[in-house]
Amino acid sequence: MDEIKLYRRFDLWGEGNDWFDYKRWEQSIVRKTKAQGGSFKSDFAVTINPEDGNAWTWVIPQKETDYNGLVE
Repeated sequence: MDEIKLYRRFDLWGEGNDWFDYKRWEQSIVRKTKAQGGSFKSDFAVTINPEDGNAWTWVIPQKETDYNGLVE
């Protein structure tokens, strides 16, 4: 599974799929600074865990539920 994940990252680099992959596989997002081998400034170099209650689930806007009878 680790090899599949690695090659998926290679194939889909820069296409924005990593967020969904991390969520699906319940993995932490690790953002590193340049000194740590990453590309983020120190203000944004954080680790985001799925269990942290960090809004990994998107909320449906109120207007969508008000005007669309199919949304429960």
